[in-house]
Amino acid sequence: MPISTPWGISQKIDQLGLGILEIQTLVHGGIGVPFSLRKKFPQAFQRLLESDWALQDGEYFWFERDQNFCIPVIAFPFIAKTRDRLVYAIDTLRDWHPDLYEALYGVKLTPANSYLLHIEAVGFDDS
Repeated sequence: MPISTPWGISQKIDQLGLGILEIQTLVHGGIGVPFSLRKKFPQAFQRLLESDWALQDGEYFWFERDQNFCIPVIAFPFIAKTRDRLVYAIDTLRDWHPDLYEALYGVKLTPANSYLLHIEAVGFDDS
């Protein structure tokens, strides 16, 4: 049965377990995590759940499929389905959410090992 998401009505829904959904719409997609699982997210991710990174719609936190899918995949590793996807999620977290990566893994990143930190350090001109 189609559901409403931040990207429109779902066209495809995969049940990943614990009520977690992976959805596709006509224009985008992502992963939905029920509000009831909030306390199961790592402490480092808790403040994120109140930010724009975790869209709230219906009874779900929604994480878009490009840079933010990594958050629920790391919080609930069984939804990765493969080791490669889990490694990709960890790499994506490091590149696009360096502050969360540092908080979760207790390391200090530099522009040499995080894409976002690199862009911030050297600047980015998209004109």
